Amino acid sequence: MAASKCDLFYSFGLLCCVSGVILMFVGAGTAYWMINSNGPESVGLFVRCNYETCIPITANEQETATKAVMSTGIVLGALATTLAFTFLIRFTSISPTSKRIPFLSCLLSMTGGLLGTSGVCIYAVGISDPFNTRFDFVYSMQYGYSFALSIAGSILLFVSGALTWFGACRIVKASQPRSGQELTNRGHLVAVANMRASTVHFAPYSLDAPPRYDTICQGYGMLGFDPKQFPPPPDYFTSHQGPAPPPYSANSSSSHPTSELPAPTGNTKHDGGQTMQSPATHVSLTEAGELSDKTDSSQT
Repeated sequence: MAASKCDLFYSFGLLCCVSGVILMFVGAGTAYWMINSNGPESVGLFVRCNYETCIPITANEQETATKAVMSTGIVLGALATTLAFTFLIRFTSISPTSKRIPFLSCLLSMTGGLLGTSGVCIYAVGISDPFNTRFDFVYSMQYGYSFALSIAGSILLFVSGALTWFGACRIVKASQPRSGQELTNRGHLVAVANMRASTVHFAPYSLDAPPRYDTICQGYGMLGFDPKQFPPPPDYFTSHQGPAPPPYSANSSSSHPTSELPAPTGNTKHDGGQTMQSPATHVSLTEAGELSDKTDSSQT
């Protein structure tokens, strides 16, 4: 994954974080936390509404605690969203950064989600209190959509923290250079592949040794490695040498000008009544022709 691309988990976590903050804000600000099943009345954290108008309410202990906890959760969620966008912008547009920013964003969003859930639980305990005086009869009360939005926003905000942290770890890991051992193994594989795909071909009966391994294996040089540190594959020389040449004979064809001649051993010549042992040689046909000319001239 390229560093300029956002991870799927991080993108989904960022979307959940934004959605969670919006849902919590809408839920806390609307007046439908509790509705009267026997009439059009509804109550929120700040106002009470009927057919005609909405009036502010004097919050009891449960409502005050719910407002404080929900407001804190919304603020933390907004800060987490800001940090998540900051990490994304810095990483993709400015320069790679550490995982401190997404870690702080994860911590804030999960804390905000827990606070939102706590606020909903506090309100649920207060609404079931028999001494609740918001409506005439406590059994005529039921939860409204503001209550449901607050629950959904809190859950999304909590989940977004885990997703953004996991996605940020994947992004940072993908941008870091590979370890030395991994690069070494990869360089060796690339070099061997380049060697096997090389266009250099050797004559089947060439006396010349194959080129040096480091001259063929160009992958090491491009990756900055010393080719001498990596031995060639076991079948390298045999696969490039071809079959062994046939034994030389006087009637052999000259279609292979570079064929080997058998090394003469024990050949003797008489010079002034003395027997001399010629040294063993190992020459090609071209060199054999030159040697034959020299021998003829010396005999004449």
